[in-house]
Amino acid sequence: MIQSADRPSRKRTILGIALLFAVVIVPFLWLGTRFDAYTIAAMRNRDIAGFAILAFVLLAADIILPIPSSVVATAAGSVLGPWLGTIVSATGLSFGAVAMFAVMRTAGAPLARRLIGERDYDRYVGLAAAHGPWIVALLRPVPVLSEASVIALGAVRAPWLASFVSILLSSTVTAAVYATLGAMAQRQSSELLLIAAALLPPALAWLIAHRLLRAKPGRGDRAP
Repeated sequence: MIQSADRPSRKRTILGIALLFAVVIVPFLWLGTRFDAYTIAAMRNRDIAGFAILAFVLLAADIILPIPSSVVATAAGSVLGPWLGTIVSATGLSFGAVAMFAVMRTAGAPLARRLIGERDYDRYVGLAAAHGPWIVALLRPVPVLSEASVIALGAVRAPWLASFVSILLSSTVTAAVYATLGAMAQRQSSELLLIAAALLPPALAWLIAHRLLRAKPGRGDRAP
């Protein structure tokens, strides 16, 4: 009985990981060549400022648009170096997330339901109410789930300071990982390392997040 009950869960886990890889790999293949070309052009022309602005805008818009943030942050590391790449990427990711949190904290549940979807709303809002800003820190490297966690956190009107700190720290750590690997890949001219930078952090975060998403929120954790 236990084995048969676990089968659907295992299938969902495998499907989730497969979708995660698709979310990362497909945009990487589609956008990666364009970033390679732009990266080479930026390095030749020394257009560091232009690339930094582009990376910031793309990462800030990632909260509402299907932009492969791992590809952008990795490219930022390869062009700007690990330190500046981390600063630009972390700033962009944090700006978009804080803006979304502020909007959702004002708009509340009705808008959150439309953005997250009726099917997943209760789960994410329940997790945000139960775990608070920690939910953003855990899901920050995971595509799609990262945005949903910020929306849910705003919907439950989590405290400003704790939420801001969680968003800033998690965005900085995520950006640092991608930028560092991007800089290493640039020095070694390794496409394989670029792909690893885009896949490994979100894959590991997904495995951890999957256990949390299966857990039931605590008692009395309801969004206002």
